[in-house]
Amino acid sequence: MALAGALFPPFVALMAWPAARPAPVPKPSGLVFVVGGVGGVDMVGPSVRKALPKYGLRHEVRVFVWTHGTGKILRDLQDTPHLLQKADELASEILRAREEQPDRPIFVVAKSGGAGLSLLAAERLPPCTLERIILLSAAVTPTYDLRPALRATRGEIVSFYSSNDWLVLG
Repeated sequence: MALAGALFPPFVALMAWPAARPAPVPKPSGLVFVVGGVGGVDMVGPSVRKALPKYGLRHEVRVFVWTHGTGKILRDLQDTPHLLQKADELASEILRAREEQPDRPIFVVAKSGGAGLSLLAAERLPPCTLERIILLSAAVTPTYDLRPALRATRGEIVSFYSSNDWLVLG
């Protein structure tokens, strides 16, 4: 042991080190559903994928596509049955993720027209299914009752907006 200590002092020090304590169980990384705006051209998904790791968040990002396709803005805005069907699909995907990993925090980030769809989907979820809903330039009327969607969250609904939103949203 003396020769080993002389040749490899760090190795001997490790051998004499007390038994390691079990590492704390890491909190599961979250899951973020991103719901873009109308017209099928949206940078929210790629932006979220880039921003989260930059700030130390190792959440999985799933982009939920609900639009009729690139440039089909009016169709996205006018096809209510399609919107309701897609809200049901988003709610089902969220419930499936919750069943697979009950302790995993689930977030929804939605932009513009995707905000209304996300709120409809949240209304279909059991209480406390989501960690938080984050809305970006939400294309939702100010009189929309958020309480049914809020019940689906453990936290809150956070809405980011700009005073310039009225240019597009009226």
